Amino acid sequence: RRKLSLLAVLPFALPLSSFASFAVWHLAATGSLPSFSYIPYIRKEPLAAATIFQKLVGLVTGLGGATVFPLVLLRMLFTKKVDIAIYLFLSAPLTIWAVLRQLTGEHGLAETILLALLAPLGLMLLYWAYTEGWKRYRQRPAGRSAQGILVLLWLSVVMVSVVVFLPYSSVRYLLPLFPPVILVFVWLVEDRLGAASLSGKNLLVAAALVTAAGGLLVAHADFELADSKRLFAENEAVALRDQAAASGNKLWFSSEFGVRYYMERQGFEELTGESVLKEGDLVVLPLLAGSAIPTDEQGSRLELIDDISPGAMSPLRITDHRVGAGFYGSRWGLLPYSFSTEGLDEYLVYRVASPTKTD
Repeated sequence: RRKLSLLAVLPFALPLSSFASFAVWHLAATGSLPSFSYIPYIRKEPLAAATIFQKLVGLVTGLGGATVFPLVLLRMLFTKKVDIAIYLFLSAPLTIWAVLRQLTGEHGLAETILLALLAPLGLMLLYWAYTEGWKRYRQRPAGRSAQGILVLLWLSVVMVSVVVFLPYSSVRYLLPLFPPVILVFVWLVEDRLGAASLSGKNLLVAAALVTAAGGLLVAHADFELADSKRLFAENEAVALRDQAAASGNKLWFSSEFGVRYYMERQGFEELTGESVLKEGDLVVLPLLAGSAIPTDEQGSRLELIDDISPGAMSPLRITDHRVGAGFYGSRWGLLPYSFSTEGLDEYLVYRVASPTKTD
């Protein structure tokens, strides 16, 4: 409303003062200001075209699949013919691109369908947000104009932050985008269906219920993935350790993203460049949990002997590059979630051979 007051400034002042306090403490404790952990990564890949494209696709599929339930968004298309035309215009090249990726073997059918559905919906949400924001900016009274300015600035700042400053797109990075997008969705329902009308009320209720249900399903899939790591460390890994110990050997592992925590809690040692591998030792490398072999010499001595794949009750996947699920980062996949009947992960078990045998 172009007026400053304590109430208006407070939402900005509180987090800024918290960060300023942390910055002062960090400066006093270390002699330097805090830095963002991804800055070295960004300097390595300064806005490469492929990275920007990956982040943009991850952003729009995240919006299309995670803000409001996709089928509810599809219902909104049938209120104006121009929206259907724009959606079809956006869908055609994206669908062709998704199908071509499937034909070249980059992904399967589930990922193709979800990309062709969610990416155009995410673009439609951005289209609606910017057009509705601009429309309100040009309207009077000043309150509606201020709403338009707020939405336009909010969307633009968060999108630039995700695409330019962050190393990849992620649903958690998109959380600041959700409030203005949901606000715009409510505006659309009010303007096109009438929030007080039966159809408007039903759509808002449906949006809340099915989006909440979808969120719970994603949360369950996340829990299953996390718990499978704990169960592997407590069961299969312990059995493998006992098997190795019977011949005087030990079990090593290399991983991140939860697996390391549970493996270390069971007393297992992480494989590093300084680790001395003995013939007959076992090494566990999860396929999806960030495993890596520190040195070429270590890798040359590993012989695959087993592949352990934990099952799941739910076919929903949130972090799995095999089906394009990249809820925690678009580097795993371009979708916020996907579907699969395969195991939650693949724990590759290797036996260490003698250096002379591999040479």
